[in-house]
Amino acid sequence: MSGPRGTRRVAVAVGVGAFLLRLPALGRPATLVFDELFYAPDAADLLRWGAEHGQPAHPALGKWLIGTGIAVSGFDPVGWRIASVVAGALLCAVVAATASHLSGRAAIGAAAGALVALDGLVHVTSRLALLDVFLALFTTASIAALVLAVLAQPDLRRAQRWWWAAVGALALGTAVKWSALTMAPLVAGVGWVLAGRLAAVTGGVRWRGRARALLAVAVLPPLALVAVALPRQLGPDRTTPAGYLTEQRAVARFHRELRPDNSNAASAWTWVAQTHPVHLYRSRCPLAPPAPGADPGADRRRTTDGSCRDGPRVARIVAGANPVVWLLGLLGLGWAAVAARRGDEVAVVLAGGVAATWLPWLLSPRVSYAFYAVTVVPALVLAAAGAVSALPTRARRVVPALAVGLAGAAFVALWPVWSAQPIPPTVDRWLTWWPGWS
Repeated sequence: MSGPRGTRRVAVAVGVGAFLLRLPALGRPATLVFDELFYAPDAADLLRWGAEHGQPAHPALGKWLIGTGIAVSGFDPVGWRIASVVAGALLCAVVAATASHLSGRAAIGAAAGALVALDGLVHVTSRLALLDVFLALFTTASIAALVLAVLAQPDLRRAQRWWWAAVGALALGTAVKWSALTMAPLVAGVGWVLAGRLAAVTGGVRWRGRARALLAVAVLPPLALVAVALPRQLGPDRTTPAGYLTEQRAVARFHRELRPDNSNAASAWTWVAQTHPVHLYRSRCPLAPPAPGADPGADRRRTTDGSCRDGPRVARIVAGANPVVWLLGLLGLGWAAVAARRGDEVAVVLAGGVAATWLPWLLSPRVSYAFYAVTVVPALVLAAAGAVSALPTRARRVVPALAVGLAGAAFVALWPVWSAQPIPPTVDRWLTWWPGWS
């Protein structure tokens, strides 16, 4: 199986473009934002001692990756954020390459990668030291490998190799956040089908191949969790296997019992209309006087950038999706659902990828945060690419360019509220008119 001409060049170009798009004002805000307060110091601890000081809430791989930037640039805003920029760029490149293969057109692949690069959730998480962009990279890589495995048929040996790549990506995602395991049923299901087909062709024993597939999905993610914990055993915080298991049970209990009560937490149903984005940062200059009866801690959270020479300014980071990208993705999901019912195996994987990254949050009693949907965006865009590839030839040429143009216009308009750009309060009100964004 080979992709259309220019696939590699398109993927590289999209990745480089996404990287450069994230760099302006990367050091703003010049302070730890939201959960950077935990992950950046944890990453520095890992570099220094091989273990986080304090009770970690997530596995260590994402924090090790954040630490690579700190090791190069130092413990400053650029240092603790640059690894996220790289991960976000790779995410866009993976989507571009995969969309090129599934559509058979490099132009559609380029448009898909550009749409992910222009999305607000991807942009915001690619510019902060949060774990979610690393999780999105690995879950998307797993979906991409499953798509390529399906497309590789009837070369079942090649399909199996792509499936193993999907398992590897699943394991890496699990080493960032346990929530990557929601991908396991989809990966196991594709492995079950491919193992059965390979056995039918080679005359092998069907149940053995399927058992190996299920065993791989069951074993490799836990092995990845153990592997990222090994550096700890070389430092002063080494622990016994029993102690490690006790800690992991404590982490599992923490997540199971967590009931966030802050204003940013909301049901995953709000992702549909993007009406409850997370307000990761807000600065006002000058500080507004507190309203009667307001939270006494509000003044401390509403910090100023220290400069009002150009008049009142508001700077914020709102973790919300690009409305054009999100709407196109939902339309693509509709196509994938219909095509999957008709037996299109690629559509089954695409719809399954969206379900694996979104449905568990819909069903979970635990509230979530809107930026968790960053894992859903690439799957939606791949579904949209599949939908475009099913259009008539003329539409396949026009729709990608139109989609990127509209998404680009929305990105330019909303960039200030995704990047903490100080703007006049009037402009801020115009940009945050959608419910929940102000």
